Amino acid sequence: MRLREKALLVIMFIFLGVVWNSELAYAQEGLTVVDGVKVYEDAQGVRYGFMDDGKSCYVGGYGENIAANIVIPETIIVEGNSYTVTAIGKDAFWCMFGDDLEHVESFQLPDTVVTIESCALMSLNNIQELKIPKSVEVMDATTLPWGCLIAIDDENKMYSSDEQGWIYNKDKTVLYYANSYSEEEAIIPDTVVTIGKKAFSSSSYTGVVIPNSVKYIEESAFEAASWITEFEIPSSVLEIGEYAFSITNAERIILNEGLKAIGNGAFGFDALLTEITIPASVETIDGNPFGGCTSLTKIEVASANQNFCADEDGNIYSKNKLEFVCANPTVKKVDVASSVKKISDSAFSDCLVEEIMIEDGVTEIGAGCFSNCESLTKLTIPKSVNSIGFAAFEWVNPDIMIYGYRNSYAAECFAEETDAFVLLDALTSIKANKTKTAYVTGETLNVNDLVVTATYADNTKQTVTNYTTNVSQIDMNTAGKKELVVTYKEYGVEKQVMIPIMVTQKQNTSGSTDSPNSNNNPETPSTPEGGQTTDDSQKIEVGMAVTVAGGKYKVTKINGTIREVVYEGINNGNKSSITIPATVQINGGTYKVTEIAPKAFKNNSKIKSVTIGKNVKKIGKEAFSGCKNLKKITIKSSLLKNIGKNAIKNINKNATIKVPKKQLSKYKKLFKSKTGYKKSMKIKK
Repeated sequence: MRLREKALLVIMFIFLGVVWNSELAYAQEGLTVVDGVKVYEDAQGVRYGFMDDGKSCYVGGYGENIAANIVIPETIIVEGNSYTVTAIGKDAFWCMFGDDLEHVESFQLPDTVVTIESCALMSLNNIQELKIPKSVEVMDATTLPWGCLIAIDDENKMYSSDEQGWIYNKDKTVLYYANSYSEEEAIIPDTVVTIGKKAFSSSSYTGVVIPNSVKYIEESAFEAASWITEFEIPSSVLEIGEYAFSITNAERIILNEGLKAIGNGAFGFDALLTEITIPASVETIDGNPFGGCTSLTKIEVASANQNFCADEDGNIYSKNKLEFVCANPTVKKVDVASSVKKISDSAFSDCLVEEIMIEDGVTEIGAGCFSNCESLTKLTIPKSVNSIGFAAFEWVNPDIMIYGYRNSYAAECFAEETDAFVLLDALTSIKANKTKTAYVTGETLNVNDLVVTATYADNTKQTVTNYTTNVSQIDMNTAGKKELVVTYKEYGVEKQVMIPIMVTQKQNTSGSTDSPNSNNNPETPSTPEGGQTTDDSQKIEVGMAVTVAGGKYKVTKINGTIREVVYEGINNGNKSSITIPATVQINGGTYKVTEIAPKAFKNNSKIKSVTIGKNVKKIGKEAFSGCKNLKKITIKSSLLKNIGKNAIKNINKNATIKVPKKQLSKYKKLFKSKTGYKKSMKIKK
């Protein structure tokens, strides 16, 4: 379980406690009903729920006026019926800060209680002693209040205690709970074989002596025992459970020969640990035992170890180098070699790594592999990877860029993550060849002779067939020059190319033709607003860059009458007011401006206001980033669907964004924090 998950559980516990402890705040002694469930509050302010057997009840919480000296009875009488108290329920006397219970001085349990659930008595921190009756069969370390003297009834068949209030199983081979508030060195008796879950969690001991009798140290046994500066694990210990020594401030942890297994996060988040050596005897490493250890620069594996080895950076591998087991948490850049076949579960979890290159050959990425990697900005996943485990990217850096390849498992996984996934072999262009391009009026335009070739960023080419054309929109009954537009889209990248088709007038029976231009005057070339002249010899194609009225554009779509461009920037960088038009005229054709390109105006400190035309659907990444004097943005478009990462980052912090009235609510959701939007900015209609 991740530390963040534990925090969420704590929040959940708080919520559950509030439900029990607030909804009945008005109740006095007697029976009431909450959400259809009967709840009884006695004169002490203790609340009870009822078991399904109709004979038993449990303590479920407390009321507003809880008594200072609490005695839980063996039975309660409700409406003439007797109920035996057999359990203290989960979180019954737990609250986040303990303020509600700080006045409670004593607490007594009856001989009828069999089960004390987790955190049930945890906030009774001001009671001096607590006696666990002989009837109790089930409890754990999270059950008990911190700092009081715990005594187990001598006749209890499951548990025992000693003079310092530590709790064991009956024969003292399992240590369940060590009194938390002592500031001395803890000396564990040599009868103990197992140190139980959370036994020393959050304790104030300044040292600990673990005897040679101990074989097992369970989950979170010393978690947050932050006053202990050194742990020496004796050779008798076989297994260290997950998070067993996490969140400590130990400067030194000594692992001796004999240790067989180390759990995930076993030494995690120890801010002072600088080096550690894995003994030759270790056979199993689960996940990453060292995640969050921000000072750990040296990890070594004993050369005699037959199962694991470490590279010069302290990254751990299986002995045969086929598995990348876990990363050194402080290494910034990691290359996973092609000889590796598997990256283990949680291998990079809670690490400071910034860049990971996985070479072709790796086939499996484990569960939780990159979780909590808050500094990871670049990850390359090869084509060979065919499996990515559950929650591999949980809580990863939201600004991560993942690089991969077409027709790969990674491309399939990140198909919807267009802002985070970059193809290294993305489609760059297409070429279309057609055997027949000359027709007469009335003849059918056939595309069976069309061959389309795609070119990719890695310079590979392939013939593609799942393209589309505008053939159905071309009028073949009138003579003239036509444009057959071929469109091909792959992994979100769309490319187009135009093939000129010449249609001549079919000869009539007299041998003459009906000219489409009966006045025989040639067409006059059109001139775009920026003074750039294009004529029939200057064909407009997808991908072509043009300048119109000082604005830079790139043609993105030509499909019959549907023509679109992206606004890429301005020629004159001194303008303070920018208008991105709805349309532009190019070579006599009207093109809609549907997008503002990434970084179109980045770091332009002259711009103070921008008006965005009515056809814009997308504002690219960092489009206005760094325009520190940009104070006013007017959006006329009702079609806007996407605003890229950091699009308005570091513009004037008090900028006003004016949007269409009907789009106000929708556009407020589009301007998320990742776009650079700050709460000091205003979005208004």
